[in-house]
Amino acid sequence: MNLKNTIFLAAALCFLCLSQAMAQIQIFSKNALDKIKDGTTHVMVGDADFPNSAEYYRVFKKYWTVTKGVEFLKESDLKENIKEGDSYFRLENVVIHNYYMGRYPAQFFYLNLWIPSDRGVKKPGKFSIYNETAIAHLQTSVRYLKGDSHILTFDFDGSGHISNWNPGTLKNYLQRLSTALQKGEKMNTDDITNKDELKLLRSQVLYCPEDDFITMNMFGKLGTYTDDEIADLFKSYQFQYKTITNRELEDKILADKEPFYYMLYFRGLSVGIMIGVVNSRTGELIYSKTKSSTYNSMKSGEIKDLYKAVNKD
Repeated sequence: MNLKNTIFLAAALCFLCLSQAMAQIQIFSKNALDKIKDGTTHVMVGDADFPNSAEYYRVFKKYWTVTKGVEFLKESDLKENIKEGDSYFRLENVVIHNYYMGRYPAQFFYLNLWIPSDRGVKKPGKFSIYNETAIAHLQTSVRYLKGDSHILTFDFDGSGHISNWNPGTLKNYLQRLSTALQKGEKMNTDDITNKDELKLLRSQVLYCPEDDFITMNMFGKLGTYTDDEIADLFKSYQFQYKTITNRELEDKILADKEPFYYMLYFRGLSVGIMIGVVNSRTGELIYSKTKSSTYNSMKSGEIKDLYKAVNKD
């Protein structure tokens, strides 16, 4: 990514953070579906054979049904495939320096759904990022960079650098985004409490993937919570919970043998964090709570808030 594009994305991200602070998914217009429903969606990739590409492709084919079709498209072939009415997904990133406590840079990841502008359609040979018109953004978790770490490059799988990013969670993201587009609604920043479904957690297990338990202290040291520390985080949660690996969560979502609920912890959404609980079958958030914070590791108070929501009649 060249300097111009980096500056453009930084500005776009800052605008996103200011206009929809804490929103994980943002749709930019209520008639967004009308702009894309009659075309094909192209998922931008560097190499069509990136790791686990077949599973990502299967998920798109099955769960992205708001357009007439979906295909992978190599970045190098973009200018030859700019078409009015088509839409494009690209996994993008931008680095904000001096982000964490003014000490360390952070690399933000987000999935950008866009369409080409009129100028981009008329002159596809000169197409650039400035000719993209955003339809929706999906923010994922931030990755902190130590010292002079270089900006990561990656394909659509994120090369393992994005928290809670895999074909299983992508399935739920696509379901949630599709539902919002079909309802013609713009995602807002309100906290969510689905009382009826939260009550089910009194007798069901809350699954917690390992990426929820990444830590970072004020000196920029990265690590993970130990089993004892996780137990301490959940000391006020009096219902069942279970920590699982990222792969176990992915497999469990895609198998879809029965609906279950899992917790996601998002760092670096604007200037804070978000904790969410997801229905694995529908992708719906049944609980979300955002908090402005300069600390991006999970705290016991956030779990206590969740417990109160589950236990409330």
